[in-house]
Amino acid sequence: MEGKPSREESVVRLAQRYDPDPAHSQQVRRLALKIFDGTALLHQLDDGARELLEYACILHDIGWSGGESKHKRRSYKMVKSGTLYGFSDAEREVIASVARYHGVKPPGKKHQWNKVLSSEDKKKVRYLSAIIRIADALDTSHKTMVEDFACSTLPANTPHSPGTDALTDPPHTNCQSEASAPPSEERKKILLKLRTSAPPDEEIRALQRKKAYFEEIFETSLEVV
Repeated sequence: MEGKPSREESVVRLAQRYDPDPAHSQQVRRLALKIFDGTALLHQLDDGARELLEYACILHDIGWSGGESKHKRRSYKMVKSGTLYGFSDAEREVIASVARYHGVKPPGKKHQWNKVLSSEDKKKVRYLSAIIRIADALDTSHKTMVEDFACSTLPANTPHSPGTDALTDPPHTNCQSEASAPPSEERKKILLKLRTSAPPDEEIRALQRKKAYFEEIFETSLEVV
């Protein structure tokens, strides 16, 4: 007799059943996890939170199966009611809420997540939903134009040159290697240096619309080259 699927298998099965564009969801997943890893010193979330972000990315657009209108809210409801194995109620709420808040609107304080989750899980919803909306913006055309990127934190007043190679590290510390750096009260900015297959005009416009919540939660500005 076949046993129950693993957590990941049950997520993938739900996505396969309803997601109209799995290539986009996989691109959002890839980008979101790189942003999560690149900003680890700032959010200080663990691997468990990273796993929930991954699943939210895979499932964030399953609500499109019922049409564009209110698809984010529909994704939330489908995650909450879908056949997913091995998840606690709190984990399912985090996944569903992060999937829901991948658009412009920030997590609603009157919504369920803010009523039922612990302080630590609320932190996950805030940071992970901030990340997923940036990843989704970077593939808003659904054309997988962002091939790779480097993520760095800099002092807010550091200039950068748009003409440089997108993946050449500037003379500063990369996000992923700042764990030993002393904390600083100076405001930072996060710089994403993209390598793309074509000019990502749609992606940049979407990023400008959706980055405000990310900047609020991470207490940084976000710039893209």
